[in-house]
Amino acid sequence: MPEPQPDAVIRLDAAAHPADVVQRAAYRFSDVLTAEVGRDGDILTCKVFARDPQRLGTAVHDLRAEIVDQVLRARIRDETQEVRNLVLAVAFSRTGLAEPGA
Repeated sequence: MPEPQPDAVIRLDAAAHPADVVQRAAYRFSDVLTAEVGRDGDILTCKVFARDPQRLGTAVHDLRAEIVDQVLRARIRDETQEVRNLVLAVAFSRTGLAEPGA
Protein backbone atom coordinates (compact mmCIF):
# COMPACT_ATOMS: atom_id res chain seq x y z
CA MET A 1 0.00 0.00 0.00
CA PRO A 2 1.57 3.30 -1.07
CA GLU A 3 2.15 5.93 1.56
CA PRO A 4 -0.30 8.85 1.31
CA GLN A 5 1.16 12.06 -0.08
CA PRO A 6 0.90 15.19 2.08
CA ASP A 7 -1.35 18.03 0.95
CA ALA A 8 1.30 20.56 2.05
CA VAL A 9 4.80 20.53 3.51
CA ILE A 10 6.14 23.17 5.89
CA ARG A 11 9.92 23.33 6.27
CA LEU A 12 11.37 25.03 9.32
CA ASP A 13 14.77 25.68 10.88
CA ALA A 14 15.01 22.94 13.53
CA ALA A 15 17.13 25.13 15.82
CA ALA A 16 14.39 27.77 15.99
CA HIS A 17 11.40 25.40 15.93
CA PRO A 18 11.69 22.42 18.30
CA ALA A 19 9.72 19.36 17.16
CA ASP A 20 7.58 19.26 20.32
CA VAL A 21 6.51 22.86 19.71
CA VAL A 22 5.48 22.06 16.14
CA GLN A 23 3.60 18.99 17.36
CA ARG A 24 1.73 21.10 19.93
CA ALA A 25 0.75 23.55 17.23
CA ALA A 26 -0.40 20.77 14.91
CA TYR A 27 -2.46 19.21 17.68
CA ARG A 28 -4.33 22.50 18.05
CA PHE A 29 -5.65 22.00 14.50
CA SER A 30 -6.31 18.27 14.69
CA ASP A 31 -9.93 18.88 13.75
CA VAL A 32 -8.80 20.35 10.40
CA LEU A 33 -5.56 18.51 9.64
CA THR A 34 -3.15 15.85 10.71
CA ALA A 35 0.60 16.33 10.64
CA GLU A 36 3.72 14.24 10.50
CA VAL A 37 6.79 15.94 11.93
CA GLY A 38 10.27 14.77 11.01
CA ARG A 39 13.81 16.07 11.01
CA ASP A 40 16.47 15.95 8.34
CA GLY A 41 19.63 17.58 9.64
CA ASP A 42 18.93 21.22 10.40
CA ILE A 43 15.50 21.17 8.75
CA LEU A 44 12.28 20.20 10.49
CA THR A 45 9.61 19.03 8.08
CA CYS A 46 5.91 19.12 8.88
CA LYS A 47 3.84 17.13 6.39
CA VAL A 48 0.25 18.34 6.46
CA PHE A 49 -2.70 16.13 5.57
CA ALA A 50 -5.99 18.02 5.24
CA ARG A 51 -9.17 16.54 6.63
CA ASP A 52 -11.08 18.97 4.40
CA PRO A 53 -9.13 19.95 1.24
CA GLN A 54 -11.20 23.12 0.81
CA ARG A 55 -9.85 24.43 4.13
CA LEU A 56 -6.23 23.50 3.42
CA GLY A 57 -4.92 26.98 2.53
CA THR A 58 -6.37 28.62 5.62
CA ALA A 59 -5.36 25.70 7.82
CA VAL A 60 -1.72 25.87 6.71
CA HIS A 61 -1.55 29.63 7.38
CA ASP A 62 -3.21 29.15 10.76
CA LEU A 63 -0.79 26.34 11.59
CA ARG A 64 2.21 28.51 10.70
CA ALA A 65 0.89 31.28 12.95
CA GLU A 66 0.29 28.78 15.76
CA ILE A 67 3.85 27.46 15.41
CA VAL A 68 5.20 30.99 15.94
CA ASP A 69 2.86 31.41 18.92
CA GLN A 70 4.01 28.12 20.47
CA VAL A 71 7.69 29.00 19.92
CA LEU A 72 7.16 32.28 21.76
CA ARG A 73 5.23 30.55 24.57
CA ALA A 74 8.08 28.06 25.01
CA ARG A 75 10.64 30.87 25.09
CA ILE A 76 8.63 32.79 27.70
CA ARG A 77 8.15 29.58 29.73
CA ASP A 78 11.92 29.00 29.73
CA GLU A 79 12.77 32.62 30.53
CA THR A 80 10.35 32.84 33.46
CA GLN A 81 10.89 29.38 34.96
CA GLU A 82 13.01 30.61 37.89
CA VAL A 83 10.51 33.32 38.83
CA ARG A 84 7.55 30.90 38.60
CA ASN A 85 9.37 28.35 40.76
CA LEU A 86 10.13 31.03 43.35
CA VAL A 87 6.50 32.21 43.42
CA LEU A 88 5.28 28.63 43.82
CA ALA A 89 7.82 27.92 46.56
CA VAL A 90 6.72 30.98 48.53
CA ALA A 91 3.04 30.18 47.99
CA PHE A 92 3.39 26.58 49.16
CA SER A 93 5.62 27.52 52.08
CA ARG A 94 2.70 29.44 53.56
CA THR A 95 0.12 26.67 53.27
CA GLY A 96 1.39 24.45 56.05
CA LEU A 97 1.45 21.53 53.62
CA ALA A 98 5.23 21.26 53.66
CA GLU A 99 7.19 20.77 56.85
CA PRO A 100 9.89 23.38 57.51
CA GLY A 101 13.33 22.05 56.67
CA ALA A 102 11.93 19.08 54.77
